Amino acid sequence: MSEILACKLMTEAHENPQKYEGKQYEVVDGSPLYSAGCDFTECKVHSGRLEALNNAGTFAVYSDTVLSEIPRPVPFMNATKIFISGKTVICESKEFGKRKYTKKTKGARFEEEDGIPVSAYEILYGKWYVEE
Repeated sequence: MSEILACKLMTEAHENPQKYEGKQYEVVDGSPLYSAGCDFTECKVHSGRLEALNNAGTFAVYSDTVLSEIPRPVPFMNATKIFISGKTVICESKEFGKRKYTKKTKGARFEEEDGIPVSAYEILYGKWYVEE
């Protein structure tokens, strides 16, 4: 995921709220977000502004705070369509951990680089993400 300074995200979210609405971010570098004597590391964009995920209310954002978007899982069928279109998808599951699937051929063989196919367990219980 790409990183962005929190102060820049605040400006961009204010100028283009539809692009950022509902996205969640975590602090990956610099100072944590600060509110009422507590530091926290996650926030979301709502109505063109940043809000704490823990409902901390108003909080301070420091000029050195770097955020990274928290990826949202997508349904398996959406991941399949995205995979067929040529993008890489990732599945996280308790059984297999984190596995990456990249389309290598003209067909739609759903397998890892080493040829291991997607498992039924991943289809049923995995969390699927699109690699940016």
